Amino acid sequence: MAESNSFFIKFLNNLPFKKVIWAILLYILVCGIYYNYQERFFFKPTPFGTDAQYEFENANFNVSYSPIVFDSASRFDVARFSPKTDTAKGVVIYFHGNSGNIGTQGKRVEVFINNGYECWVIDYPGYGRSTGNFDLESIYSASSQLYKMAAAKYAAEQIIIYGFSFGTTIATNLATHKESKAVVLEAPMYNLQSLVKRYLFFIPVNALTKYDIQNNENISRIKAPVTIFHGTEDETIPYKQSQKLLPLLNAKDQFITKENATHKNVYTNAIYIDAMKQILAR
Repeated sequence: MAESNSFFIKFLNNLPFKKVIWAILLYILVCGIYYNYQERFFFKPTPFGTDAQYEFENANFNVSYSPIVFDSASRFDVARFSPKTDTAKGVVIYFHGNSGNIGTQGKRVEVFINNGYECWVIDYPGYGRSTGNFDLESIYSASSQLYKMAAAKYAAEQIIIYGFSFGTTIATNLATHKESKAVVLEAPMYNLQSLVKRYLFFIPVNALTKYDIQNNENISRIKAPVTIFHGTEDETIPYKQSQKLLPLLNAKDQFITKENATHKNVYTNAIYIDAMKQILAR
């Protein structure tokens, strides 16, 4: 018995306790950094002076601004891009990604303008000239208010709800309770947790993530036709994220793959432009 105890003590003494302790501390540190700083990882606002004016080079559209104001501290800037000549056929309510602002959307709205549609773009709190605290509920409320503004001018069959990247979250949420002609999702994630697990698979992502971003839960509740665009070389939101949404689509929906496209250039190719022309012409 004494020999057995001596062997066990020697075994314990030889264990790399310091390495184990350091590994545990590192694990706790990573969890803490993710929990406390996830906003900096997910959202990259580009602020713009509240009194500054955006400039769009060689623009084929007019632009006016109709901010949504909840209180003295919360102001959502809304740009209304419209065709210069013809009366608009409808409006695309556009939710951009997790970076940039209204001023970086000039090229993106051209496909809608060229097909006779207005495009209304909203900036989230901290983005562009928008003010207030960033939280999903306030953004959801602002998106509903934006839809109300659109519905005052256009019928539901003239309204397109569009989301790019992070903006697909706002788009699918809105589309679950507002009618529209179509819903377009460019580079959507399945949900935020599944995306984060691609990089931080070794920590309890579900428990630590503060934001409930669930395109997978929203998309099956959308009544309007849904179109998904995604590039196969997207390194920000991998193509597989969209593929996971495929089983949730209905017969009226469509999934359009752009081979070799990245996260930021799907909208520049002919397949996308032709498909959008068809959606807008329905």
